[in-house]
Amino acid sequence: MTTAFPLAIQNPPPDVFEDEHHGHSQPETTLEMFLRLHWLLLGVVAAVGAGGNVEWARGALGALGLLSPIIITAYYYSPERPAQRIVKPYILWLIPWWVMLVIYLAGSQFPAFQAIDVVQGRVWELAPLPLAWLPVLGRPLEAAIAILFFAGLYASGVNALLIPNARLVFARTWTILIFDAGILAGFGVVQSLTHAKNMFWSIPTANRIFFSTFPHHAQWCAFAILWMGMALGMVAWLVRQRGWKWLAPDGWSLFVMTVVLAWSIWLAGNPFHKLLGALVAAVGSFVLAWQTYKQRQDRSRQGPAASICLASGVVFLLVAVIVTLGHGSTPWITYGSDTPGHPAHQFIVKDALLLWRQRPWFGWGQTSYGVVNTLLQQADQNGVFSLTPRSDLLQSLVENGVVGTFAWCLPAAAVLLRIMRERRLASFLIAPLAGVAAIAVLAIVDFPFSSPAVFFGFWFCLFSLCRWSELDDEHGKSSFSDRRRVEIQRAQDKTTIHQGKVA
Repeated sequence: MTTAFPLAIQNPPPDVFEDEHHGHSQPETTLEMFLRLHWLLLGVVAAVGAGGNVEWARGALGALGLLSPIIITAYYYSPERPAQRIVKPYILWLIPWWVMLVIYLAGSQFPAFQAIDVVQGRVWELAPLPLAWLPVLGRPLEAAIAILFFAGLYASGVNALLIPNARLVFARTWTILIFDAGILAGFGVVQSLTHAKNMFWSIPTANRIFFSTFPHHAQWCAFAILWMGMALGMVAWLVRQRGWKWLAPDGWSLFVMTVVLAWSIWLAGNPFHKLLGALVAAVGSFVLAWQTYKQRQDRSRQGPAASICLASGVVFLLVAVIVTLGHGSTPWITYGSDTPGHPAHQFIVKDALLLWRQRPWFGWGQTSYGVVNTLLQQADQNGVFSLTPRSDLLQSLVENGVVGTFAWCLPAAAVLLRIMRERRLASFLIAPLAGVAAIAVLAIVDFPFSSPAVFFGFWFCLFSLCRWSELDDEHGKSSFSDRRRVEIQRAQDKTTIHQGKVA
């Protein structure tokens, strides 16, 4: 007994998680499955746990981060590892950690400040300082914890560059983390529209500029810009796989997540966040227009779809222009402590620059800014105190100096050079790279990396984008007709198997 199946069933829309649509089959190994689970736990815990800022989330992230070297070790001894060297590349990619470790060990010989007990309690005072070009350290325990914590998150991104050999590992991870970010964005939008005064409408918070689960709206906007770029990239990837058939439930769901993330940036962001978000969305829309136009098998459908994407890109560019013109003479990034008569942010930046110039090469030591700023501030802040100069670049210069800051910039530059060396980049990766670049720009004038969720997301996305590009080169790009042929053949095989069972 046989059963006739409609065309829609015989040729079902492809699964977003199947790498066969690139013209080859590269299954996910067991180790890659555990690696993907590791990334998902890091991403979800960081996002849900107030961007990784609450104690339970930081503890969980610290423990998960320590698994990163264990995973690469298991990969080294695994029979699944291809015949290639990974020890030397792994050591080289961990240069930021080695530099921070050397600075820490050298600085531990020269305390920057010390605690003294007085009647009112314990206060800090400066210790005798060595020459300005020597490292110092103020808070050994806190610095060691911070170095290990962020090194673990960073190393998990390095694993993305060295271990995976199947693109579906990234497709599955990105998709789940995009949905995680989109759900949190929807939750934040509802909170914003209902003018919630407390987190989850019930948890009191002294910070009134929170959004969703994040304690500060600036950290949320950086997080949302990053994953909006990744979502646009995933939608463009579906267009590359399927052509017009990307309009399946998973494709529409990713598109909805993109819209919700963009909406959250508009509600929570300062003008600069809105500008960067609009530019990333414009880049993604233009890429979608080009990807859709290239799939010419059904011009009656592809033409209008490409036109809609192109029009969306133009609209986002207009939004960027309107934001720029509308805030030409007003602050692009504002803080609750700023007032027209007392711009506290300007004084904080001035003090941070003075602190850096006193010890320019190795800084004052990891986690030292909050203490040394109170001891050496030059400008009157009118009672305003902050643990950060509200610029990741400035904070890194104060705490780690030029050497430590350069060590963290080196891997990002190396990845970009590695991508440029290939002289070819899949167009659907352009929007995710634009999102990563937006975070790097924000770090100059804002503090996105103070959120572990953004720190992990930045390095994981950057390294995984580079690895995906390399896998495209290794496996080769297939044309739309080749991918379509694979889809039809797989559908026929499934139909034959099903008919055999029915018979």
